[in-house]
Amino acid sequence: MKFQLDPINHEKISELCGPTNSILKQIEVELGIKILNRGPSFKINGDDTKAKIAKDILIRIYEDLDENKTIGSEEVHLYLRKGMNDLNNIKKETSSKHVIKTPNLLVTPNHGSQVDYVETINKKVLTFGIGPAGTGKTFLAVALAVEQFSRGEV
Repeated sequence: MKFQLDPINHEKISELCGPTNSILKQIEVELGIKILNRGPSFKINGDDTKAKIAKDILIRIYEDLDENKTIGSEEVHLYLRKGMNDLNNIKKETSSKHVIKTPNLLVTPNHGSQVDYVETINKKVLTFGIGPAGTGKTFLAVALAVEQFSRGEV
């Protein structure tokens, strides 16, 4: 995804990127994308949804720099949290596409990470679910297994 910041202000662009591109690197690490920039032009490589979120974050930060705000890693973290909430809301909307149908129950992933987990189980032969107790890993895995068994796939 390519975009250009407007109006062009090189001081603000430098502040947006941070010392030694630290702000861009923080966004890259959190979203799992790659951000390339040359002056006001940016190119974001990675998942389309995450690239759009990164673009929105960069534009929001750039606009907030108009208000003479200073942007540090804490502020970037807050922008990222807002962006990730937006991403989880998008994934929650798509979770209805991932309804697991068992003979007695319909199971729907509750949030973005559960949607990712269900998609991974459906795509891969072997999937490891690592995370805190009570997040639905076993429940979703068993529901998917029952669904596949009832369809005669297993």
